[in-house]
Amino acid sequence: MLVNSLNEFKSGIVYPDGYPHDRGVDPVRRRIAASQLFVLDRDASAMAASVALSRPTSVLSTLPWVRLPFDPMWIEFENVNLRTAMADFGSPNIQVSGARTFIERSGFLLTMDGEDLVMDYVHADRDLESERRAVDLSPVRGRFALRGDTTPPPIPFSMFEVHERARGRLRQHQAAMAADPAEYAAEVKLRTMFSWEPHPDLERTRRNIWGMIGEGGMARMEAEQGEEMYRLFSLQILPALILLNCRNAVETERVGVSPKLNRNRAAKGRPPLVEHLVVRMRLSPRAKASGHERGGGGSGASRGTLVMGHFKVRKSGIFWWSPHARRGYGAVTRTTILTK
Repeated sequence: MLVNSLNEFKSGIVYPDGYPHDRGVDPVRRRIAASQLFVLDRDASAMAASVALSRPTSVLSTLPWVRLPFDPMWIEFENVNLRTAMADFGSPNIQVSGARTFIERSGFLLTMDGEDLVMDYVHADRDLESERRAVDLSPVRGRFALRGDTTPPPIPFSMFEVHERARGRLRQHQAAMAADPAEYAAEVKLRTMFSWEPHPDLERTRRNIWGMIGEGGMARMEAEQGEEMYRLFSLQILPALILLNCRNAVETERVGVSPKLNRNRAAKGRPPLVEHLVVRMRLSPRAKASGHERGGGGSGASRGTLVMGHFKVRKSGIFWWSPHARRGYGAVTRTTILTK
């Protein structure tokens, strides 16, 4: 779990002015300790990715109904689950040229500040050369105008380019924005509702890094982190919030921690492990029965037999039309893992 890794990890970095890098991360550790923790399992990540590929106008229509179940709250996920889901939906998952690290887990600490959803982004990385692992707080803090005006602006329709290697669901999503001015405007609206700023907890860290890489290097690093934050927010975190606000989309299971295990950790000078809620896809009894009939059991794979669910916005809120079995559907399109 990323929270446990964050609490335990020590970078040992000390800047030229004597300031320890890890001290800048301590405030977010304290805020996470006071929050409700959610972990997306593999299916919940896939559901979130599916919601992210809905029409932008549909995503905008959900926002008046989206609330934080807890404030503050933490949501984390495994990045490999997101990459797998996006590959199943037709993404080529192109790696950034010259990338030196591989993001293994990502987590967002969320709280409301007036009409804005404020987020701290933490990531666990693996160095591709040395295989060393590190956990760190992003140098930028994100904001999303969750309670702001969701009316798309009257902008000129611009040609949206469909990626030549995009296939399947992703290609359909991009094609909708390329063909429909309303979808294009809604996508632009969603993007402009997000902004970022240098992280206030890392002011001294920022001064030190600025001194080492200069103004241009700092600007590039922060812009890249802001883009990465928005990409993950739009593909996992915002869709997860939509699902958590659906009446019937997901369910949570509390995962406790053995007091004896934490006593042993304390005796060794290690921080305690924390309990959390795992977010799982909720299947209708019919879908569960279909999975069992096909040998899926409560946790087995069922390829090409379930149709991904979708949400609908009604006057009373957001509702989820559950995944369902399609009889006679023979093509293998993706893996859907059934959950208990």
